[in-house]
Amino acid sequence: MAQKEKKFAGRVPVETLKEWGFNVENIQRNDEIWDDLESGRKTKQLLKFSVKLSNLDKEIPVVCRVHLYEDKDGKVIPFLHTVRASIDASNYKGHDFTKAEAEELFKKGQIRKPVLLQIGNNTKPCLVGVDRETKEIIHVPVENIHVKNNLLGAEIKEDQIAIIKNGGLIVVEGMVKNGAPLEPIAIRFDLNKDVNWGALSFTKATPELLQEARRDLEEYHQESKGTKQTVDISPDIRNKMLEAIDNNQAKKEKNNKNKGRGI
Repeated sequence: MAQKEKKFAGRVPVETLKEWGFNVENIQRNDEIWDDLESGRKTKQLLKFSVKLSNLDKEIPVVCRVHLYEDKDGKVIPFLHTVRASIDASNYKGHDFTKAEAEELFKKGQIRKPVLLQIGNNTKPCLVGVDRETKEIIHVPVENIHVKNNLLGAEIKEDQIAIIKNGGLIVVEGMVKNGAPLEPIAIRFDLNKDVNWGALSFTKATPELLQEARRDLEEYHQESKGTKQTVDISPDIRNKMLEAIDNNQAKKEKNNKNKGRGI
């Protein structure tokens, strides 16, 4: 398979990075960091640079992740994802976090359910979490989450894939590694496994995780009643569909009662 062309190959703004206080020589010697920069990804590793305060004649160390982007004039510019003192759970890409969602961000680092975010000109359901290193809010659109239907020999069913894509937890049995059967494994999507796209997280299934997986399975089937489409539509649209189903059922029951009175 041909290697994908890197978006900023040969275009990393070395002089700008030097002016901003980065040790470019060290960055160039680190293949992972350099590959992230040339590919337009956020660096997985944290980088350090110094800000000089002229009025105090002092340098302040700053730690961050970096990704490159191209402005409207075609100039390649570094964007700094600096380490924050605390999590800002007020508004993110057009979404105002509820009290419950903010608590999940602070306590668990990730919201259990997708939320609607403004991505460019579109509104998309996304999983939202917090970068453990920088305390920055991060997200992955649900449509960009891909789960194989077979993991280490165990079948992953459609409803299990849907649960993962909706931020839930599943427990999988029958996985085999190096010819040896594995104990039941709890699987969820973790935004911190890869700061750019997220990845599946695998954990031994404890009784607490088994209970959580059972709850997520029950919630999924409860929310998906009446329609097989549960992942590729936004939560708002899905709720309206479920509300319409309930309204139709109520109308049928009312009509049946009226017919009964006329007999």
